[in-house]
Amino acid sequence: MSVSPTPPSGTTSVPKLGISRSSNMDENTGRAIETEKKAAIRVQDAERNIETAQREENQQLDHLKDEYIRESAAEENRESAALEAQKNKGYEKIREVQRQQQAEMNRVKREGDRDLSKLTDYYRGTEYRASTDGEEKLRDLQNRQGQEINYTQKSGSAELDDLKNQYGKQADMIRENSEQRNSTIADSARKEFERMHSGYVNAEEASKQKFQEKFEYITGEQKQILDGLDNRASQKIREVRADTSEKLAAYARRQRDPFYKLVDISAKLHEYEDAYVLTAQIPEHEQKNVAISLKGSNLVVAGYRRNEEKLEPEPGHNQVTSSYQSYSESFPLLFPVEGRAMSKEFNGTELKITLPKKTSTEPYHSYQSKQTTRARVEQPQFPDNLPINPHTPTPPPDGEPPPPSLKYPGGKPLT
Repeated sequence: MSVSPTPPSGTTSVPKLGISRSSNMDENTGRAIETEKKAAIRVQDAERNIETAQREENQQLDHLKDEYIRESAAEENRESAALEAQKNKGYEKIREVQRQQQAEMNRVKREGDRDLSKLTDYYRGTEYRASTDGEEKLRDLQNRQGQEINYTQKSGSAELDDLKNQYGKQADMIRENSEQRNSTIADSARKEFERMHSGYVNAEEASKQKFQEKFEYITGEQKQILDGLDNRASQKIREVRADTSEKLAAYARRQRDPFYKLVDISAKLHEYEDAYVLTAQIPEHEQKNVAISLKGSNLVVAGYRRNEEKLEPEPGHNQVTSSYQSYSESFPLLFPVEGRAMSKEFNGTELKITLPKKTSTEPYHSYQSKQTTRARVEQPQFPDNLPINPHTPTPPPDGEPPPPSLKYPGGKPLT
């Protein structure tokens, strides 16, 4: 029986050493792949969070716009209805006063005409009765005088002359009394008519004055109501304008903050016959934080940046500001590529990524060619009646300088 030689103590065989190194390399590769997967998952979560935040912001802006439009339309309808109701009430009151005034004038006129007709009939009857009584008395007197004349003719011409003189005197006296009585009755009737006519004219003037006073009072009330409605509407418009201006100022201040701007690395993808070449501008101090990966048929360039500043204005007083920002940009690939043969190199601030195509010329069936678009934060749309010029935004408060424009072409890389 032969015995194999035993290696000296403190030494290790070469085969065992090779197995240990291979195991460590596989473990490190697995950890790197796992880390890369986790980083890709975090990048996807960050992208989804950014998209969700942008959608929520757009929804909030749309909701504010719709709420403002609905509130403005409802307020305008309520004000129009209230104004129309007040106008109708005022017109109805004026018509009611006019009807009452016309009825009162007609009643006074009818009563005056009736009293005047009664008085005229009364004095006309009195005059007629007085004239009839005088004629009857005159006829009776003539008869008596005729009888006396006949009697006295027999007595003598002297008595006849006396009787004739007496008759003449009595006739003149009766005629004078009748004329005086008729004149008195006519004067009384004329004075009564003038008194009633003056009362009618005074009543008509008083009625017109009362109607004018009521009309001016109602008109004043209507004007006060209209002024109140106009003041409330103006106050509401000023409040809406102030609120909108404040929101626009906050939006403009946010747009000037580099933290909210979209990072643009000026990445461009070029397709050649045998490979894809992507170029991008990355600052030198951020090149170590850039990662390139393939996700299905998309080439993804991702990175992050961190910054921390400390300041000690005075002993014991410290100011610390820490910021972190990540970004990613993906490009669709039409043809399959060799992911393991991908290479990248930096030339100053320029990043160049070369991705060879596979020998197969069959394109991806699920891919539809379309241009790469970037999501940007746009200016919210507000109603046209607000006093805001879209080309000259409202300067922010607290003496801050106004922004050049509310429409920003996109963010620039932070350095």
